Amino acid sequence: MKKRRLKLSRAAGAAVAATGAVGGLLAAGAPAFASPSSVTFTGPSTPTTIYPGKTAQSVAGWTVGVPSNYTVGDKMTVVVAAGSSASANCAAGTADYVDFAATPTVSVAAASTAPGGTAPTVTAALSTNSGDPAFCQASNDVLTLSITGGTPGAGAHDWNITVGGVSYNAGSAAATGAIHVLPTYYPVSGATTVTSTSPSNATLGSVALSANSPATPVAPGSTDVPIGNLTVAEAVTGSVPANYVCVSLPAASSTAFDTSATPTASASGGGAVVSSSGTAGGGSTTTVTRVNATTLAFDVTTASTTAPATYTLSGMAVDSTGTAAAGPVRATVTDNQNSSCTAATPTTLSPATGLRMFSLISNSRIYGQTADATAAALLQKQFDYATGTCPGGAGTRPVVLATDQNYPDALSGSYVAGKLGPTGTGILLTPTASLSSSTLTALRLEGITSVYVMGGPIAISNNVISQLKSTPSYTCGGTAQRFTSSGAAQTLQVTQIYGQTADGTAQMAAQYFGSAAVGNGTFPGAYGTMYNNTAGTASTSGPTTAKTAILATNQTFPDAMAASAVAYNEHFPVLLTAQGSLSPEAAAGITNLGITQVIMMGGQVAISNSVVTSLQNMGVSVLRIAGQDYTDTAQLLAQFELNHNLNAASQAEGLHWGSTTTPGTANLVRGDFYADGLTGSVVAGNNSQPILLAFNPSSLGGSTTTFLNAAGSANGVGANTSGGNGVHITSLTTIGGPLAIQPATNSAALSALAKG
Repeated sequence: MKKRRLKLSRAAGAAVAATGAVGGLLAAGAPAFASPSSVTFTGPSTPTTIYPGKTAQSVAGWTVGVPSNYTVGDKMTVVVAAGSSASANCAAGTADYVDFAATPTVSVAAASTAPGGTAPTVTAALSTNSGDPAFCQASNDVLTLSITGGTPGAGAHDWNITVGGVSYNAGSAAATGAIHVLPTYYPVSGATTVTSTSPSNATLGSVALSANSPATPVAPGSTDVPIGNLTVAEAVTGSVPANYVCVSLPAASSTAFDTSATPTASASGGGAVVSSSGTAGGGSTTTVTRVNATTLAFDVTTASTTAPATYTLSGMAVDSTGTAAAGPVRATVTDNQNSSCTAATPTTLSPATGLRMFSLISNSRIYGQTADATAAALLQKQFDYATGTCPGGAGTRPVVLATDQNYPDALSGSYVAGKLGPTGTGILLTPTASLSSSTLTALRLEGITSVYVMGGPIAISNNVISQLKSTPSYTCGGTAQRFTSSGAAQTLQVTQIYGQTADGTAQMAAQYFGSAAVGNGTFPGAYGTMYNNTAGTASTSGPTTAKTAILATNQTFPDAMAASAVAYNEHFPVLLTAQGSLSPEAAAGITNLGITQVIMMGGQVAISNSVVTSLQNMGVSVLRIAGQDYTDTAQLLAQFELNHNLNAASQAEGLHWGSTTTPGTANLVRGDFYADGLTGSVVAGNNSQPILLAFNPSSLGGSTTTFLNAAGSANGVGANTSGGNGVHITSLTTIGGPLAIQPATNSAALSALAKG
């Protein structure tokens, strides 16, 4: 998106007259800057539409370009107001205002390849300019950006201060049109620079649109799917004239309004009428005209005259063809139309990107009748033997095997599975005493040659080991048995990886491939409290790049289960520890592998602060990812996985999974039992997808719902603070059958994505 830039002079001996200056803020008589330089103030090319009488309306922010010869103590104020000038705020009464709803975020990045000095430290604060009678609203209409630190250098436009997270409140009587934005730069030593006109980042509209209520997910290729209502709410009486309102879906979306539905339109308030049979009091209802496959229209026969009206379009349904792409479907809404929606000069009410009417959300389930069958189905999902795609290569096809009767061994098995073969492999499960039939079948169909058994005889009995060693090996697809060069039947090769305890098995799994196999983590910007919603302590800063392990409790499974995709994808081994103190096995694994960075899963209930202290004493940095419960921890980890942002020091805040331009997928698994989630890493890890946890089969949980709302929104999750989009999730893979994730819970997850 192109941006409009305004240059504020800081040239020696120059001072720009302050038009509409804010009382009490302008410095007078200050000497000019020592060296010629300039400050730039850049806003969006397309302002966001907001509406009177609404609060916390998100809008695009600005970028402030400052030279490297800044001075610590320099400030910039940004004043916002309704109307055409700074003095317009509250000029006609206390409801005629625009102000900041919350303190914006600030980040700093280099604007040149070799900026002078070091990046300025910038803080943001809100205030009210009560010293000027023009600003009568006791509100936060002044944003002050203060340079509080940094080392100046000699140069021109070297640093960009990005102001994000901007949101506005607008009074019910705020004047419609572009809001006024007044930026003023106050150097510690130099002339005040100010302008009375600048790129506006928001426009006050007279009509507010909302749709997708209630949020309804539509599966690509489905038909006759009811969708939520569309509402046209006037902010100003008579904004919608007496004529047709048309709603058109984009042809490129491969969706259409269903012919069997009979949508209706209604008017409420202000004397508005949508049918000739209605009364002057409004509240009338009329059948909507289906102009064509993608357009609906309703007739406003009488516009509102006494108060703003609200028009509601309901009872709609849509069809989607098999070629429809997952993601939001946005409609164009226009008024002042004719009955065929072909007026020469209609008024477009919807934003430039369109109004989201519904979302096409893909959903699939992967499951079997047992935990072992689900593990086999997950392996087949990623390595489909039916198409000749099996783990490994033609001569060596590995798989990991763990017991289905407990969880610790499979938790550490995801790291092993991710390292085996050129593209990794999966984890199969079996009872302790004998091989399950579903696992035996999967070994044959996937053409497995080598089995890596996680756990000792207590977990996987000697009987199972003997069964494996005598099991014939087949080629991919399971139709032809393998034979040696001498003509003997080739059987499975078995390798056991285990220790004397669960912690010991995790250590042996971590050490199996040696130190060189351990992945390096590069996310110094993630440290602090970004992913920690508890009082559990962690390192305040981390290394630029370091060999990394995952540390989880040995007492339960959800935290490590959610992290199994990271272990698989990033090659971070999973180590287990007791809650109160670092287990000797985990400590030994960290030392033996040269680990200097640990991702600690869970808060103090899972792993205490004393474990953090022990790790730090070993020279290990600790990034704690911890929520209020296991669903919160899982969604915080998902944020970390998908975060594409760089902080003010250009340091990564996450793993940069997924794409910010192509819609992505998340995986949902039951969080209160381990059977299905133990083996999901083969799909999630291979495809850089997060694993989210449902609270239980019948409840999605608030944290998971909130994450899906954000992931389904236009910006997605992990958005760059400079304004770039994050990862937009439009597809959900449900791991486990309807007893593990009940249909209503699954529907709630899809609706949460559609609502975002």
